[in-house]
Amino acid sequence: MVSEDSISQRDKEYLVMLRNMPLEKLEEILLVVERSIKEYLDEKLTRRGEYTIIASISRSNSGVDLVVDLQLDYCITPREKCSDIVSSALSYARRRVEEYLENLSVRNT
Repeated sequence: MVSEDSISQRDKEYLVMLRNMPLEKLEEILLVVERSIKEYLDEKLTRRGEYTIIASISRSNSGVDLVVDLQLDYCITPREKCSDIVSSALSYARRRVEEYLENLSVRNT
């Protein structure tokens, strides 16, 4: 878990939103993550590329944890490029979640 001192003000605001979010909205975030990663990988990988996504979200007294395990099962590009694709897919999913949270905060103001 990341110390709250080391995160940006915007991320702190997202964390507050997530802590107070109903379970249904947290489930929607999981769908956003899964769809975003699928969308990104379907664009970047060849038709024969295969991958596994496992995502979970949990809430405790100290915060909310989103865990995404993304594995390329079959990728015909060089290993380093596959690692870059995974990293980029996760970054893309993060941006999409941030957009989702921004849209929620705009609707609630």
